[in-house]
Amino acid sequence: MFLVKDGRKFLFAGDSITDCHRRQENPPLGTGYASLFAGLAMAAYPERHIEFINRGVGGNTSGELAARWRDDVIRQKPDWISILIGINDINLQLSRGDEDCSPDRYLEHLDYMVGQARKELDCEIVLMDPFYMSTDTSGWTFRSKVMQTLTEYRKHVLSTSKKHSTMLLPLHEIFQHHIGTRGTEPFCQEPVHPYQAGHQIIAWNLYKLLQGELTV
Repeated sequence: MFLVKDGRKFLFAGDSITDCHRRQENPPLGTGYASLFAGLAMAAYPERHIEFINRGVGGNTSGELAARWRDDVIRQKPDWISILIGINDINLQLSRGDEDCSPDRYLEHLDYMVGQARKELDCEIVLMDPFYMSTDTSGWTFRSKVMQTLTEYRKHVLSTSKKHSTMLLPLHEIFQHHIGTRGTEPFCQEPVHPYQAGHQIIAWNLYKLLQGELTV
């Protein structure tokens, strides 16, 4: 049974993976998983009038999403919020040593956003952990360092989900299963931004989660 009921408002929050040109040539939902998920929901439940809102902004870190949280998310008064953020934090922490993107600050930003939503809205929340489509564990390349660092950020998503009783979509684990079977080529040209097939994986697994059918 699909958990998003008739008349509800579903808001996607995140970075470029969520944005997916929704602010340029493909408003209002972009061309990525947000649009695909909305299409799945409408196709399966045409009688349900669900409003979908995309508030992804390309390049955002968790701190930047937190800074616009009240205007872009709380003000919309959504019934559902999905949050996918963190890969830019990891990149900036590793490449520049940006302290506002450290694991501790990432946890603070997540806790603030989810805590404010819990305090001010009667809404359901889905946290999606940041993912990286690589299998490099060499220890000396940048990609392998991202893979190592990602573990701590993902733990913070899990702890935030437990603290605030949110739903959780383990995207990194899901993608690792797929690239372990087919390699990365069908899903991305680089480890951060998915091809359409990658976006379909996100949308399909989010849909299955909200159908109560997800097994990972």
